[in-house]
Amino acid sequence: MLPEDIGETAQDIIRVQDEYYIKASSTIADQKTHVLKQNEIFCIADRFGDFHPVGLGEQGLYYNNTRFLQRLEIKFFSKRFLLLGSEIKNDNILLNVDMTNPDLVEDNKLILERDFLHLVRSIILYRNCCYQRFRFHNYDIKPITCDFSLYFGSDFADVFEIRGVKREKRGHQLSPEIQSSSCTLGYQGLDKIERRTQLTFSPEPKYLSSYKADFSFTLAPNDIHEIDLTISCEEGFTKDSPHFLGVSFSHAYSQSLATFDENRKSSCELYSSSKHFNEWIDDSAIDMYMMLTETEWEQSAYPYAGIPWFSAPFGRDGVITALETLWYNPSIAKNVLRFLAKTQAMEKDDFADAEPGKIIHEMRKGEMASLKEVPFGR
Repeated sequence: MLPEDIGETAQDIIRVQDEYYIKASSTIADQKTHVLKQNEIFCIADRFGDFHPVGLGEQGLYYNNTRFLQRLEIKFFSKRFLLLGSEIKNDNILLNVDMTNPDLVEDNKLILERDFLHLVRSIILYRNCCYQRFRFHNYDIKPITCDFSLYFGSDFADVFEIRGVKREKRGHQLSPEIQSSSCTLGYQGLDKIERRTQLTFSPEPKYLSSYKADFSFTLAPNDIHEIDLTISCEEGFTKDSPHFLGVSFSHAYSQSLATFDENRKSSCELYSSSKHFNEWIDDSAIDMYMMLTETEWEQSAYPYAGIPWFSAPFGRDGVITALETLWYNPSIAKNVLRFLAKTQAMEKDDFADAEPGKIIHEMRKGEMASLKEVPFGR
């Protein structure tokens, strides 16, 4: 559920039962989204890098077929930044968003003209975490005081719930745990698994609640200030589980690049006399690398089917991908064959449409699959 005090942008969203209506005057009706994925974690964000319950309702941060963060929205003096541009780098690892400040008016007086504060928002995914860095740069000839807020919330919805499956019962939200620099949101599922979303801020916020973090700082002319946010997604959490120890933004980025380079080394390179053809082949290869996901079966990288609804192993899709890339990277076919052999049906199961020797249609993690509310556990 979203809290009542959810910021200016959300006031443009009207909820009617389970549907959302966006006012015609709202600037967030833009449906263009960006997608990042790394192994079992992926996110769908708008062009600002925010998550909103709008459009098809699919935006958010997902891990193991569960949405661990439904909402993440940034504000400058309770107003939305002005978008300059956003793009995912051509390695599919880093999302960069360039923004600037809007006009700030107080008592009919302009106190800060737009375009003097530059904000670069950088987002990467690594292991079970989403790392975000906010880099503020003052281009004014006088100091700028910044009131910067992040609004957040989680529904821990199963991916099939988001796709429209209605459930008779759900688990329950746990009481938020708030410390000086972190907030942990929890959910106890009907499958007896505790899932937790931990947001850790550096530096420590001026104010932190169960749905908002406030920062206040002053930038001298040409000064730069950075705020880092680490969002960790944890499953099977118990009282004896160790506290999350994340890595730095730079370390996560360098390790992601190293993995990307390793994947490229195992593939052949194809060039032609056509620049456009070369770009098409290169973009296709990069997209394929993003879909390769390390599985629990011998840690082999299996090509998942697609984001958001099909970020999971599919038997037919895996076989077709293996055949089509056999000349390009034969290790993909090897991993597909190993995975499908390991997951091959051993007995008859009418609910899962399984018979001895049959290959999986799809495999899902998540609460609904483990409870057999959907027949896709295997």
